[in-house]
This record gives sequence, structure tokens and C-alpha cells, in this order.
Amino acid sequence: MENKNKRASERILHSVSTRIRIGENPPVLARTLDLSKGGVLMDSPLQASVGDTVEVIFKVGRTELNPTTGQVRRVESAFGGRRHCIAVEFSAPNFQLVELIKRDLKELELQSECARLVSSWGSNPNLEP
Repeated sequence: MENKNKRASERILHSVSTRIRIGENPPVLARTLDLSKGGVLMDSPLQASVGDTVEVIFKVGRTELNPTTGQVRRVESAFGGRRHCIAVEFSAPNFQLVELIKRDLKELELQSECARLVSSWGSNPNLEP
């Protein structure tokens, strides 16, 4: 059976803020759709072409990473060409990005669990007001 996932590394479905620069254009804000140590899929207002060089700066939580460069491997337009889904392959694996994303996901999971516990206190008859 053919493997349709062409990525060599695990994808992480997570949305974080990025600033991207394509060619000589000024940087614009974009968001990740998924990422791995080898690349990223982003939602961007900028049009790109396959083969374009891209500089990406990720902001994970309060941490802004050093710029990562890569090449555009795939582009799909959305919303009548007003948005673009851009797949970028990094020039070198970005292990720091993956570790920060995993940490960010754990923090979000803990926040969600804390919120769930706090909201359940109101329905606990054993707690005094």
C-alpha cells in the first residue's frame, strides 16, 4: 500500500502565530495549521509560488524563535484567493520548534483541566459557599 504522508517526521496539529517573509516582501502575520521538525503548513494572506524562499518567525506562547528559512513546496488558494495555504519545507530540521510546541500543548491541556475542575466546584454539594 502506498504511503500518502510524504513527511519524514510526525505532524503536530497546532495553531501558533507566525510572521512570514516571502522574497523581498515585508513580513506579514500568518498562522500554522500543522507543523513538524521538517516543515510547516500555514494559513497566509500572501500569495507564494512553489520554490519561493520563505523566512518564518514562530511565536510559541511568549517565546519568539529565531527565524527559520525554507522553501515553498505547495500552495492552495482559499476564499477566492484572499487567503493561501502554504506548505514550507525547512532548510534544516527545527527541533527547538517541536519541543516548544509540545510544551505549549501540555500547558494548554493543564489549563483546560484546571478550568474543568474549577467549574465542577459549583456543582459539588460538599463544598461550603
